[in-house]
Amino acid sequence: MPFVVYPLLGVKGLGQSREDWFPEVQRIFSDVPERQIALDALVGAMVDLKKVVDETVHVVFICTHNSRRSQLAQVWAQCIADDLGIDFVRCHSAGTEQTSFHPNAIQALEDRGFVVKQVDGKAIESHAVYGANPVHPLHCFSKTLEAEALPKQDFIAVTTCDEADRGCPFIPGAFRRIALPYSDPKVSDGTPSARAIYAERSSEIALEMLYVLGRIAGSQ
Repeated sequence: MPFVVYPLLGVKGLGQSREDWFPEVQRIFSDVPERQIALDALVGAMVDLKKVVDETVHVVFICTHNSRRSQLAQVWAQCIADDLGIDFVRCHSAGTEQTSFHPNAIQALEDRGFVVKQVDGKAIESHAVYGANPVHPLHCFSKTLEAEALPKQDFIAVTTCDEADRGCPFIPGAFRRIALPYSDPKVSDGTPSARAIYAERSSEIALEMLYVLGRIAGSQ
């Protein structure tokens, strides 16, 4: 079974120890009020959508190529939701263009304990990503918002890069839209610092998803 190592915590089994780690995560973001406002907006959108649909809350993370930041956000958010027992959250990712799940992003997840396996026989390069619950791997592949695999109505759109935010002035069917941009680790591709930069971005995203989903867990 994969052993996912969380930034700051270094443990899995989050559902049993939220009261131990969440105050520290919350304190970190209280020191960055501008970012906390954006994260709280995502929390509020998820809570509000749950009242409307009363079933599954779909969150779609969007960046330009659906190759790095949006894929990392999808994987971390779903893994944390699963670990916290938040069974009504389903996370997805998409891009304004279709490319591929970048090897450096895959490496960053593997360095945190995820097991990533390429799925053979698919027309589009696909990967199964196994977290702490290997029975339900995530099916990750690059796609645009028009892909059949994505929800078309009543979902939360989270743009993880400024370019995608500008490139999608209107996202059809979105219940709410949240801008949560991250610096692009692509700038380090082909350099000796690539692995460290991708690890940094992966950890940043994971920590923010711990805050968002930790708040959701506390509201149940």
